[in-house]
Amino acid sequence: MKHAELIGQILPCPKCGSMVQIIAPGAASDLSAADAANAKTVHLPPTEAPPKSSAKSNAAKKTPSSKTAATSRPAVAPCPAAAAASPAESSEELFANAAQMLSDDVPPENPSPAEATPQSSSTAAKPSPSETPAAIPVAPKFATYRLIAMIGGGVVVGGLLMALVVRAILLDDTPVAQSDAPIATSPVDSAPQSPAEKPAPAAETPDEKIAVETPVENQATDEAAPVEAAMPADADPMPMKAAVAKADPVEMPLDETQPQENPFLFDDPVRAKPSIEDAAVEAPETTDEQRMKFANDPLTGVLGEAFPLFDESMFDAPTSDSIVDTDEPVPAVPESDEPLPPGPIVEKPAPRTVNISARLNDPYLSAKFRKIPLMDHLRNLIRWSTIPISVDPLALQSADVAGDKKIDINLSGTNTGNLLRAAVEPLRMSVDVTADHIRIVPLKQSGDKPPTIRFPADDLATDEKAMAELAYTLTHLVEPTSWQGAGGTYTCRTGKKELLLSADSKTIFQAMVTVEKLRVARGKSPLSRYDAKLFKLQPRSEQAAAMLDKKVQLSFAEPAELLEIVEQLEDATGTVILIDWESLLREGWNPDTKGTMFAIDVTLREALESLLKPLEMDFRMIDERTLQIAMKSDIAQNGFVELYPINELADGPTQAAALIHRLKTELAIADDPEFALLYDEPSKHLLVRLPQPQQQELAEALAKMRAP
Repeated sequence: MKHAELIGQILPCPKCGSMVQIIAPGAASDLSAADAANAKTVHLPPTEAPPKSSAKSNAAKKTPSSKTAATSRPAVAPCPAAAAASPAESSEELFANAAQMLSDDVPPENPSPAEATPQSSSTAAKPSPSETPAAIPVAPKFATYRLIAMIGGGVVVGGLLMALVVRAILLDDTPVAQSDAPIATSPVDSAPQSPAEKPAPAAETPDEKIAVETPVENQATDEAAPVEAAMPADADPMPMKAAVAKADPVEMPLDETQPQENPFLFDDPVRAKPSIEDAAVEAPETTDEQRMKFANDPLTGVLGEAFPLFDESMFDAPTSDSIVDTDEPVPAVPESDEPLPPGPIVEKPAPRTVNISARLNDPYLSAKFRKIPLMDHLRNLIRWSTIPISVDPLALQSADVAGDKKIDINLSGTNTGNLLRAAVEPLRMSVDVTADHIRIVPLKQSGDKPPTIRFPADDLATDEKAMAELAYTLTHLVEPTSWQGAGGTYTCRTGKKELLLSADSKTIFQAMVTVEKLRVARGKSPLSRYDAKLFKLQPRSEQAAAMLDKKVQLSFAEPAELLEIVEQLEDATGTVILIDWESLLREGWNPDTKGTMFAIDVTLREALESLLKPLEMDFRMIDERTLQIAMKSDIAQNGFVELYPINELADGPTQAAALIHRLKTELAIADDPEFALLYDEPSKHLLVRLPQPQQQELAEALAKMRAP
């Protein structure tokens, strides 16, 4: 050791691997007695003065490779106390020494510490310049032999285990047939019954004749019986068991008519599953009529081919229990004398009071709608604000827009009123706010006093008399009670070539439509900018016939909001359905109204009747795509104008007057200023202002008169 800082430390010996304590020469160890017995002590050599230059020259002369030896690491001195501490050596050290002794290259024995002289110790402490560091230690031959022996033993043990596994697989490979024959037992378990002990058969009497059948004994029983009989009572059972074990197993004949048992099943497979042939015969065959019956049912789209869930034949009465086959009279179901409760079946919603002004000021941070139908937007405002909002059909017609017109709204920091006006005012409609609801009406004229509108009519009336007749016709067909002659405020004056009307926008629009229809009836072209379909002479009932005949597949078994049902009907049929909330509010129906509807493969007309009849409501036809829901009483009172050709029924004013009198009598038309039946001689048309039910009755009566 060359470093003094290692003194006092315990380190592993680089030669033998034992733990040693490094102490200075002449110093005593500070270990305990137990630790000293297991530790080895290494004495550091005394520090010598560096050799003189003459010694260096002598060393250079002794070896030719002095430069290489000077740079190499000095060899570690052997531990002199290694031999003295033999009890503490491990087994690895003993095997290492044995391998060294058996090898051919035996190193020279180191002198014992007792024989070592000071000169030899000093010489050993000095590293020889010709010594090279030890290479990686080579495995001793003894360790090699031991490794070979362990590998050989492992191979032998593995071969034995493999042989045992193969023997276990191949041993007793012969299949044993399963048999129900009784196993031969030894005399110790049960002694065989000798023939002498068998009971003698009873003697047969001459009066009795007993037929004795010889049973067919099993072959295995016949073969085993002699073995049991031949066994002596005092025989040793062990040789007999060995003989039975060596005997070949008896194979029983298989009965192919009986199903084979599967030991892995807990039940009878034949009884557990019916045969495929029986299932195919019992399954009823679906007919085309049944497929068509349930093809349009809404549950078919959900359940698929599994619908219907029940077979209708399951509920058919058996032939023996049929009512037709029995002679017993069937008691008639007694009719209930209790009258049905008056009024609708569906309960009315709870009444509510809406503060229209406050609801119109409800704030909205932002509202963005793109391509939303007009009626859908208005229904959303009804739900959000609880304000009933009605749309006058004349407002849509005057604006020349449909109820499902797509609109765009983009407002920030707004309120309900602005959302409503932003939807209708750009379409040339106005918002009319009342005490309990809001109504969308035709665009209002500015100012308190209605303006005067000029209607060119020189093509309809060539003189003053014809112009006066035209004014009379117009004031009796359009809002009859609103003119000054009937106690109203509106005026209609005649000019040389025109009519001067002073009324609100709604009345002005109706007058314009009536004048244009007169032009069409007289074979002239309309002068208005509106679409020509607005001036069709075809009655509304005929225009809406195609729409009302559309099939509907929609049902609401549980009460649902009227707004929701209307939206679903619009989506299913492509129609526009308006709701007159002013009419419904008078009877106590508000936007919370709910209803039920059963419409499975029925027309839209029938679907609306099933929805509205329990609510005492009805619908009026506006055009070929638009309907309006209102109370049945209002529809029976409010009239509208229709034109019917009667050139085949009346040829002049006299016959026309007789026809009008006949129609009033047959249809029981009351003498009401709101109703009117006029004859237009130039066009040979009957101008009629009546409510919708009476309009339909009049059209049917004229059709019967035309029939041969």
